[in-house]
Amino acid sequence: MTTDTCDNSRTVKRQEIEERILSGLKDKLMAPELIEEFIREFQVEANRLAAEQETMSSSLTKELGG
Repeated sequence: MTTDTCDNSRTVKRQEIEERILSGLKDKLMAPELIEEFIREFQVEANRLAAEQETMSSSLTKELGG
């Protein structure tokens, strides 16, 4: 098995790569419309879980005769 290597001798500093990645993540993932959508969906799920918990609590209370 042979391993091909790149003949290109150009290098990019690690710090520059990290800055490019973080900048891209910030631009793509921190878009206001995406944050708003996340918050909406998070709130929907939090409300669903709270309602589920309340239903379970009420059911257990009734079972215990309370």
